[in-house]
Amino acid sequence: MRPIVAADLMTPDVLSVPETMGLGELSAFLLDHQISGVVVRDEEGQPVGVVSLTDLAAVTADAADAAAEGNFSTADAASHLVTRPPPSCRRRRSRQKGTNFTTLAVAA
Repeated sequence: MRPIVAADLMTPDVLSVPETMGLGELSAFLLDHQISGVVVRDEEGQPVGVVSLTDLAAVTADAADAAAEGNFSTADAASHLVTRPPPSCRRRRSRQKGTNFTTLAVAA
């Protein structure tokens, strides 16, 4: 029996959201799709990072702290929301027949 690998567990139809999506809409998107994270894409449709429920919780906690101190800024909170791919990631085209999307791959 071969070991289970990431490809056995992955979702091939990756959902994504535009980097301009608001926090409320993003929260609803994650809940509606029953997912804990999603790929964020730029204006050209290229993946620029991921955002997760943990990221949203952190921003919410930071905003609550800032509001309590009278220093709330949604722009500051949201600017730290998207987790950018680390330098060890590179873009590559999918090799699956019939697909036309770019994925992020971890460089070995």
